[in-house]
Amino acid sequence: EVHVYHDSAAAVHALRSHSHPVDLVLSDFNMPGLSGLDVAREAAAVRPELPVVISSGYIDDVLVTEARRMGVRALLHKQSAIDVLAQTLTQILDTGTAPLNLIH
Repeated sequence: EVHVYHDSAAAVHALRSHSHPVDLVLSDFNMPGLSGLDVAREAAAVRPELPVVISSGYIDDVLVTEARRMGVRALLHKQSAIDVLAQTLTQILDTGTAPLNLIH
């Protein structure tokens, strides 16, 4: 079951309230309000083991370093094909723990 939030604050509120079971968080990096790293930080505060994947149109060394520091499981370029997204999410859900992967 997938829950979609168009507002990062609403997504964080849902995580905090435990209104839905959550197995993985997929967030855009550049959003109004909270960035994808902010969402990852909030998710880690609620459930440190919760996998977070961030998608971005521009991935630089600073983003990679910060994502790794926060335990983000994967960074995906927005241009990645849907099958790459599906494979990445499946791998993370299947393995439970995975190092930060930069997927082009």
